[in-house]
Amino acid sequence: ELLTLTVGGLYFHSKELSSGLPGSPTNFGLFLGNAAYNPSGSYPLGGVQEKHPRTPSTAAFAQAEFHVTPQLDIVAGARITKDKKNARLVTGGTYSAALGSITGTKTTVQPFSKSKPTFSIGANYKATDDLMVYAKYSTAYLSGGASGPLVFLPETVASWEGGLKSEWLD
Repeated sequence: ELLTLTVGGLYFHSKELSSGLPGSPTNFGLFLGNAAYNPSGSYPLGGVQEKHPRTPSTAAFAQAEFHVTPQLDIVAGARITKDKKNARLVTGGTYSAALGSITGTKTTVQPFSKSKPTFSIGANYKATDDLMVYAKYSTAYLSGGASGPLVFLPETVASWEGGLKSEWLD
């Protein structure tokens, strides 16, 4: 056997609603003194603070193990991830007793869309039946987006890994 191939895909979709107490943001400890978020410093009763994030994400991946010799495998993998998020924030408003509802809210939309490829490459060497030495280099991606008024950027990392895999003491 010269090659072992693994391929697949992922799909994730989330639709949420979160809100705080009327007249205060969800995490009022964080925002209570934040002048940029709340210039007046007060949250009149009846105000709204709702977050409506939608998070669809898809990915496709493949990993190939090339069996170069009975002891040596070269492993290569790749993944492409596509995120398209939409975070809607509804704030403010005034309670109308006549209508029994809150009117005059403001809606802000924070869109986020990105496609990102990542990969890994490594080698596994089986020195004996009980000992394998390996090394691997890989990249990874953590999606960005928004949570209410807070926008966060995507993160990418690269890592090296190496070690021994063995069974000791029976």
